[in-house]
Amino acid sequence: MEMGDAAAVVEQPRNRGHQVGGIQLTTQTHTLQTVGGFSFRLEHSPGLEGRASEIGEILAAGLTVLSNTLGFSPSLRVLILSRQDWPRFTKNPVYGMPHCTDGQTLVMAADPPEFWEGARSWVLKPVDSSEMRRLEGLYGTVDGELDVRPFNDLTALHELGHIFHRQVPFDFPQPWLRELFANLCQYVAVAVGLPERMPYLLALPQAVHRPAEDLIYQSLEDLDRPVASLGLGNFIWYHWNLLLAARAIFEREGPGVLRRIFDASLVCCDRPVADDDLIGWLEKKAGPATAGVMRSWPNVA
Repeated sequence: MEMGDAAAVVEQPRNRGHQVGGIQLTTQTHTLQTVGGFSFRLEHSPGLEGRASEIGEILAAGLTVLSNTLGFSPSLRVLILSRQDWPRFTKNPVYGMPHCTDGQTLVMAADPPEFWEGARSWVLKPVDSSEMRRLEGLYGTVDGELDVRPFNDLTALHELGHIFHRQVPFDFPQPWLRELFANLCQYVAVAVGLPERMPYLLALPQAVHRPAEDLIYQSLEDLDRPVASLGLGNFIWYHWNLLLAARAIFEREGPGVLRRIFDASLVCCDRPVADDDLIGWLEKKAGPATAGVMRSWPNVA
């Protein structure tokens, strides 16, 4: 995609003041800037135009693939924020956690998510030294540590999947199916629109995969627990295991399965499907590979 001219200022910086002991003090705040050349609004904190453009290119490719697959293009605003700007534009307390603030605004950070530092040792524990060297060769390093940004940037496509169903709006018969749909959006977008980035998407989840017996929470139902209850490691395991499940579904059913899950969930969104009926419903509406996730979970390969 051809990028626009230099970033345009959305609003001019302004001074905000407050008084201390009768003396007026002023502190300057800035507003976001925008990058042109995209079909959606792309805004960023000052100095982050390069990172905003990188993430914007990923989302542009994903938006094209998913719009063609699902039959419509949602309204989209993307914010790439510095640590300073994060609390000004989102209530999410974890800096760098990709998320949607509403049905159309996707928030990302230029840096790796803050929680990664706390989860790093647990996530990488199963990785031996030779495999770690391979990962570092693929992803690169920052200050001697594995750089997860090439992986995390692709998480924007997961959040884009949520924007698609939130703008209808509807939800899914079960919370885990909502997350599987978003991960399938992510996988389809990369496989069809960004195949050169597939190694970045799969290398980490494959390398750090561990037996479910090592985890406190394993069931699909427990995925709906708050992150604080699951713990960061368990939370990451769920989402990365669902990403591997999305890969298995795509390889067996093709990209059309995404539309089948979307359409079927749209029809039944006002009447949740009981667990006992869900396997049959998935097999009929989406295909045997999707139903197989529920049958074989947590074994998804």
